Amino acid sequence: MKYLCSTCGHRSAKWMGFCPQCGSRKALVEDQTTRRATPPEVVPVASAAALAADRSPVGIGEIDRVLGGGVVPGAVLLLGGEPGVGKSTLLLQAAGSFAETGCSVLIATAEESSHQVGLRAKRLGVDSSRVSLVADSDIDAILAAADTMRPDLLIVDSIQAVSASGVGSVPGSVSQVRECAARVIQYAKARATAAVL
Repeated sequence: MKYLCSTCGHRSAKWMGFCPQCGSRKALVEDQTTRRATPPEVVPVASAAALAADRSPVGIGEIDRVLGGGVVPGAVLLLGGEPGVGKSTLLLQAAGSFAETGCSVLIATAEESSHQVGLRAKRLGVDSSRVSLVADSDIDAILAAADTMRPDLLIVDSIQAVSASGVGSVPGSVSQVRECAARVIQYAKARATAAVL
């Protein structure tokens, strides 16, 4: 059994009254992450390269250039920047452009309502039946919605605002962000869905 600090994410083999990493009192909780019962499949590099999927262009030249020609199914990208610089707006424009190529997009908005995102989409001219919204801050609910829809691209806006059950800390904490990101990565790889956090 291992323990996880709900403040800083430090892992410990034994429970202590405080975290040796950050000093938080009574912050060590039982690590709820599950271990895989069977080992992962091992494949030769040559056959893995043969399985490589084609990139899907986003449709915005600069983004496609940064991504080496487009998004790869199963890849997870992290978009970072200072608050207010336009990350959500850029992602919405990219979603609309990507949808115009015939791909489906699910935007999970944890900080804004669907109505707010819909108004911004209208202002930006993003009018596609292939872009869907889910307004929720629970990562399991978001991934369940994605599992139902099976989008080509999943956008989680923003990873700091979502939370995972079983992690005893507030959204935005190191342990919550780590766990939520891990769940999105696992989902993306298993479903060959590109994701942006």
